[in-house]
Amino acid sequence: MSATSVEDLLQEIGREAVAVAGHDLAGMLLVYAEVEDRAISADLLYKTRKGDVRLVLSPRPLKEFVYELWQRWKAQPGNEEWRVMSYLVDRDGKLTVDLTYPDDVDGEEDVTDRRPRAVTKYFGDVNVILPDPFA
Repeated sequence: MSATSVEDLLQEIGREAVAVAGHDLAGMLLVYAEVEDRAISADLLYKTRKGDVRLVLSPRPLKEFVYELWQRWKAQPGNEEWRVMSYLVDRDGKLTVDLTYPDDVDGEEDVTDRRPRAVTKYFGDVNVILPDPFA
């Protein structure tokens, strides 16, 4: 991987996410990821031209950038290991990264419980288009 710093990885995540969304991207973009040692769940959600929010399971390169960010982040002195990342690019291109730490994650829940709350927090009450499992 070519990215060497946390800042480089944040840029790579954004570039990869925008490339995955492609021409259908018409607003906010959210990379929602949950990471533990040797385990990652990462999803891309973005506002479409029709006004819906599309959910895309992140391709391997995006997951690798997120996982490397997690590793590099926790390796830096003074940084705590996080468990959940919400990486948001708003309509104006402003980046916001919200991190949730292990003590703030309910172990009785899983990603299917937490991700919908993130969608509502960042996009409001919207219709989410899920990936076609048969495509």
